Amino acid sequence: MIRTAFALLLLATPAMAEPWDCTFTTTCLASLDCFDQDNSARVIAADHAGDLFLEWDGMQLRAEALSDGAGYVAVSPRDTHALLTITGNLAILTTHTAAAMTFFGSCEVLGN
Repeated sequence: MIRTAFALLLLATPAMAEPWDCTFTTTCLASLDCFDQDNSARVIAADHAGDLFLEWDGMQLRAEALSDGAGYVAVSPRDTHALLTITGNLAILTTHTAAAMTFFGSCEVLGN
């Protein structure tokens, strides 16, 4: 009985799978100007401790999974902040440095 209840709880909880490989095809600037662009990001466990990292734009930012299972947040020592949201076939990466940029694309689990 307890096992069944636990299994149902796991089914009801949204789950994120790592590592993710993401491809972004559209970039929008804070000015609302959007353009086509090839860009990529990955969410990986890059150390032996199992910590997550967001690899993007030549940087490797330490990332934390959001508690609701909807995405990841990352902050670098160089004041780069990023929020990656993965919902079904849509991935949105919003970055904040000197100006905000939003990237639209999709993610899939690495190795699939």
